[in-house]
This record gives sequence, C-alpha cells and structure tokens, in this order.
Amino acid sequence: MNTKLKSISFKMTPKLCNPDDNDHASISITTIKTILLSKDSNGSQKLCALNKLARMFKVGSSEPASSRKRLASIADHVVDSPILPAVIELLKCKTIQMISAAAMVVAKLLTATDNVERIVELGAVAGMVDMIYSDIIEARTCGIKILYIILSDRPHLRKHALNRKLMDEMFRIVKSPIHADLALNVIEIGCQEPEYWITAIPELICLSKKEDHGVQRKVIVMMSKLCRNKGCAQIIVENGGLSLLVDMAGHDNGEIALHAITSLSSLATGSDERIQAIFKSGIMVKVPILLDHHKENIRKQTCNALFKFIDGSLERIGCIMFTDTTMEKVIHLLNSDHYWLVRMECLKIVWKMIETGHRYLIMSLVDRGSIEAICSVVVCSDEDMTMMALNALESILKLGIAEISDYATRVFECEGTAKLELLQEHKSENVYRKAKNLITKYFSESAENDGNDIFERFQNLDL
Repeated sequence: MNTKLKSISFKMTPKLCNPDDNDHASISITTIKTILLSKDSNGSQKLCALNKLARMFKVGSSEPASSRKRLASIADHVVDSPILPAVIELLKCKTIQMISAAAMVVAKLLTATDNVERIVELGAVAGMVDMIYSDIIEARTCGIKILYIILSDRPHLRKHALNRKLMDEMFRIVKSPIHADLALNVIEIGCQEPEYWITAIPELICLSKKEDHGVQRKVIVMMSKLCRNKGCAQIIVENGGLSLLVDMAGHDNGEIALHAITSLSSLATGSDERIQAIFKSGIMVKVPILLDHHKENIRKQTCNALFKFIDGSLERIGCIMFTDTTMEKVIHLLNSDHYWLVRMECLKIVWKMIETGHRYLIMSLVDRGSIEAICSVVVCSDEDMTMMALNALESILKLGIAEISDYATRVFECEGTAKLELLQEHKSENVYRKAKNLITKYFSESAENDGNDIFERFQNLDL
C-alpha cells in the first residue's frame, strides 16, 4: 500500500465505517475517489467509501433549495469523474454488501443529477438490470428494489431499463414465492408502457388465478388501471378478462371485489357490443349481493357500473327491472343509505329509467316505492342531484295525470310537497323555478280542479 493511501486509511476508515456519523464535510470527494480507484484499497475500505458517498446525497424534503443545488453540483462532479466508472465496476462484485452499496450510489446519483444520459452511457442502468439475473438472491432483491425506485422517480429511464426480456423475467419471478411483491412493482410500471400490453395482460390474467390474496390484490389494482385505457380494455376482453373480473367481483376480500367492479364499470364505457357482453357475463347475478355489501365504496361503485350497463338499452333496463330484486335494492338504497354518494348513484339509475318515458317502466318504479325514495333526496346540498330529483318527480306526476293515478297524493303523504315549498327559497333560480312550477301545476287548487275534470271525462267515456 502506498504511503498516501496508508495515511488516508489510517485517518479516515474509522469515520467512514461509522454508520451514525453525519459529518460529510470531513470526508472529501477526493478521499473517496482515492480509495475507490486505488488498487491497494481493500474491500472494507471501498465499502465504507461507497456508503459515505451514498449518504452525501441524502436530503430531506424540508431542506432549503441551496442544499439541493449543492448536492446536485457534487453529483455532477461524481458523474463526470472516474468515480462513477469505478462504482459501476463494483456492481459486478460477488459480495452482496458491495453490490448493494454500489447500486445505492447509482440510484442516488440518478435522482440528484440531471446528467442522466452520462450515467446511462457508462452502463450504470444496464449494470443494475444485470443484478436481477444474478445467482446471488440478495443481489436480485437489491436489483429489483432499486430498479423500481429508479423507474418510479425517473420515468424517462424506462426506455433504457425496460425490455421484453426483463418483463418476462419479472413474470417468472412473481410466480415463485420469493420476490413476488417486488417483481409486481416493476411489472406495474412496465404496464404503463403500451408496447408491453399485449404480452403483459394475458400474464396478469393468469397471475390473478393464484391462490394468493396479496398477488391477486396487486394484479386486480393493475387491471383496474389498465381498463381505463381504450387500447388495454379491448386486449383484456379478448383474453378472457371479463369472466375473471366477474369472478373477482364476488371475492371475499373487499378491496379485490371493489377493483373488479370498478374495472367492469370502466369497460362499460366502450361500445354497446362490449356493454352487452359484460351484461351477459354473469355479473348481474352478483349485483344484488354487491348492493347489500357492508362497504359503502362497493355499493357506490356497483351502482355506478349498473348505471353504465343500462345506458342506451331498453332491453337491459327491462331485464333489470323485471327479472330480479336489483331495482328494489336500488330504490331502498336511494331512500335510506347513510352514504350520500350511494344515494346519488341510485338516483342516476332511477332517473335514467324514468327518462325513457316508458309508461309501464315508470309505473313499475312507482309501485316499488320510487316516489318516496326520490322525495327523500330532493332537498340536498347538491344542486344537480336536486334538479335530477325534481325532473324525475315531474315525469312521474305527469304520467299520474295521464293514467288517472293519484301520484300527487303519494308525494304529499311522504312530505314531498313540504320539501317543494322549501325549495322555493333555494339560491338556484333553476331549482326555485322548477319547484314552483311543480307546486302550481300539480298541488294548487287549480291543479285539483283539472284533475277532477279529467276524472269526470274518463267516467263519461262510452266504453
């Protein structure tokens, strides 16, 4: 060992090796450079130098901008010096401590400097990816962890790190009991890139069948994000994703069930052909059960999905109305659910059906208690919801006159008229006018006379 290095080792190693020491000023970049580049430095010295170098770039979110700027300047110096090639070379070591320390330095540099191209050019990112294929289990763990951090913080690095081989390796790893969670994190990032959708989505569908709630939960979260993308949605449907999501919607784990029904709701924004496929996939068997779920978000999301299922189709509306208990449950939730957002989604479903103008459909809704349910939400803080409820009442009352049915009395009996009178003081002119018009047209003295005239004409008809 030369005299200079011997002196450095003697003076600096105690400080370098102390993990609780935060005095970075006493350890200069020059000293670290000397240790890392010297052939006479032993592994312990290099490891301590790497640890100190990594800790130099530790800065909290509360640190002033001047500190960040200073650290960026140091990082730029390291990237442009022989230190970085020496660190990259240490990624090939056989000791996990050295590999981890070198990888951490690279990760810190990638987040501290804007000179990312130089780091990539020297092979640092490729070296990190190579760790994933290491025979050393700990090295693979470290590689996946740091790769995830890098890809999360620096999205533009994905083109340098991600490739088909890496994604295939992640799917291979996730099928084993070791590193499954870590590999899924990297897969999630990879699935944000369109070029991997075609191969990744079938793999995700297969993974969801694993008897592992942790894996299932992460996979279904990814699927729910992918379903929002039109390109992904079609790939999911073509690869049998509908049956998977329907099965998951009935899962015992509430989070998995929620993401499954959310995914189906997202898929239902596509063509009518796809909505029909979802409708016939078996989900309607699970909807009544989901509407009774103890979690508010699941009830809300189920109602949201149901609204999309019936949109634009009298056939599907009729199927829901007349074949099971779904609408009874929807109207019950509209009338009594303590979670207001659930009631809003239920009102949208009821209004969508009333809006069709189909007389037998509206009469069936009234028979199921829709007047009382609508009146229960007509006075609320949401103007759009109030207007929707008023429009629904108007359509029902109009049909009541045409059908010689005393729907107005039912509105009165559930204190609907009192609420309409209250709405005449509403700050919104639209609400005020609508409420006043309903009272004048259906609940005033002249409205009663009009109703009697209609009844008398009906009795005098020669039937």
